[in-house]
Amino acid sequence: PPYGAPPPGGAPPPMYGAPPPGGAPPPMYGAPPPGGAPPPMYGAPPQGPPGGAPPPYGVPPGAGGAQPAYPAPGAPGGGSPTSEIEISLECKGLVNKDVMSKSDPMVYAFVGEGGRWRHFGTTEMIKDNLNPKFAKCFVVKYHFEKTTTLCFRVYDIDDEKDLREEKQCFLGEVIVDLGALVSSRTTPFQQHLSMNKSVKPPSPYELQKQQTMAMMSKEQAMSKFGSMVIHIEQRGVNSNDDVIIEARGVKLAKKDTFGKSDPVLMFFRKQLEAANWVKVHQTEVVKKTLNPTWKKMVIKLGRLCNGDLFRPLRIECKDWDKDGTYDDIGHIETSLNEILSGRRELVLLHPKGKSKSVGTIVFDSIEIRKNLSFIDYLQKGMRMNLVAAIDFTQSNGMPTDPASLHFRQNFDFSQLQPGMNQGGPQPNQYQKAILSIGSVLTPYSQTGRIDAFGFGGKFANGEISHNFILNGSTNPGCEGPHGVLEAYNMALNNVALWGPTIFSQVIRATASLANDARAQGRLDYYVLLIITDGVITDMRETIAEIVRASSLPLSIVIVGVGNADFRAMDMLDGDDERLAIDGQVAARDIVQFVPFSSVASRGIEAIAEETLREIPEQVTSYFQSQPQLNF
Repeated sequence: PPYGAPPPGGAPPPMYGAPPPGGAPPPMYGAPPPGGAPPPMYGAPPQGPPGGAPPPYGVPPGAGGAQPAYPAPGAPGGGSPTSEIEISLECKGLVNKDVMSKSDPMVYAFVGEGGRWRHFGTTEMIKDNLNPKFAKCFVVKYHFEKTTTLCFRVYDIDDEKDLREEKQCFLGEVIVDLGALVSSRTTPFQQHLSMNKSVKPPSPYELQKQQTMAMMSKEQAMSKFGSMVIHIEQRGVNSNDDVIIEARGVKLAKKDTFGKSDPVLMFFRKQLEAANWVKVHQTEVVKKTLNPTWKKMVIKLGRLCNGDLFRPLRIECKDWDKDGTYDDIGHIETSLNEILSGRRELVLLHPKGKSKSVGTIVFDSIEIRKNLSFIDYLQKGMRMNLVAAIDFTQSNGMPTDPASLHFRQNFDFSQLQPGMNQGGPQPNQYQKAILSIGSVLTPYSQTGRIDAFGFGGKFANGEISHNFILNGSTNPGCEGPHGVLEAYNMALNNVALWGPTIFSQVIRATASLANDARAQGRLDYYVLLIITDGVITDMRETIAEIVRASSLPLSIVIVGVGNADFRAMDMLDGDDERLAIDGQVAARDIVQFVPFSSVASRGIEAIAEETLREIPEQVTSYFQSQPQLNF
């Protein structure tokens, strides 16, 4: 029968919405059910005993329900990052600032915090290249609910031994909003470099205005300084695990006229959305050989393939030339899974598609090493220990002088907490640093105690000490940050300020504790907090102690209080280059230096946030280097 026609001998089907045969019509939308009360109006109190009031927002239905507290920072729904974003950079058409060769570019990365730029990393330097593709990436935490402004400055490196910005030649910068990068439909994101070096982060309105103006400007005017290409990708699972590779080349093609090739391997991963290749690693150059063996490679699984074993990889073998350029020898397209599955000898494809042999890459060894996270180590029994050392030198000023950095106002230490006492008596900068950092670290200690020392003080018998117990007893342990504050107050009443400012002795003493823990196989880690008002007088001895301690379970946090010029202290913080002395290089970066004035405007809680930022990574880097420890 035609569609909708009644069945043979049957009645026609009911119209849409008509009552069923012999039944009552259906109730109107929103009408009360038959024999029932009408539904409550929107916002009316829940049905129940007469006189019931609507519950407060967020309280579950039911009598006596308590209103939940707002989530704490770091808790789900609070300040925790939505995800981690990996940022890879390349530049195109950079200005050439070198006369006899090409520029040697390096990118310095900054994030806007508290109205200033905070430097958080650099790429590697690439010699003689105006179109560099950087292998080193940046990982930033993405929060949907907050604005994160990033600045990438490109410099031509003129002084490799001193990487401070003022020693290099500025090639331009790009300022972007992380949210705009994440939500951009144009992948990869590309922006022209600006030669106007920003003094501070722009407001969101200013940034949007700048980018709108840039789009309206003529392409020719904007392109003369070059551009930056930004690749982003959300980090996958197991990103912290290591891929350990031992590889060599066999019978590579000869590219040099008067000698053999100088081979190097470059690893690229495929960006799935944009279908382009992003550089993730580069080996060293092995000179004058057609059968090179490269040094063992340790690449983060997240960096190599974002945790995806089936992600397409491209391995390019190139011949390095003295002018900084490369000649193609051949390439391979594969995946980590393919190599792990047993295909260890991969034939290089000719760069021009010819059938001519250009060599083979052999993977003698490849494995994935599982790395534990900071939280994993804590849950498996790692113990944190805090040691505090306070500057008792005369440059702080007499403690009774209101202008002194050691001047104290009267208040109850036991009631003092970060963020409290607004409008009342204020703790000095030493007290704020002790309270802020101690309050964060103490919960990670099994005993809740902090060993506290002073340096640069003079006793009544004339003795000058650069490592004395703060509470005047034979036991340096204090009950948490408030116990340290009490010991600090007691010491100022009994120890004269003297000098000079010497760090090496307190570092050596704390390193001895860390060394004992390592020797005994204990799962202990030490954090030494040094609070000082000036530049140290034993810089060489301090560097030597830090280099020696870099292989121990120890991190050193230095807070500079007051208004002294602390630029010389930055050399202790090995973010960009490992500390070294007399040919001995630090095993890892263990120092974080923060001037108090740079975070004071952001509140007392920001002191701990800024100074302790690198501790989790320093902890994991140490324990990953100690496979004999039983975790």
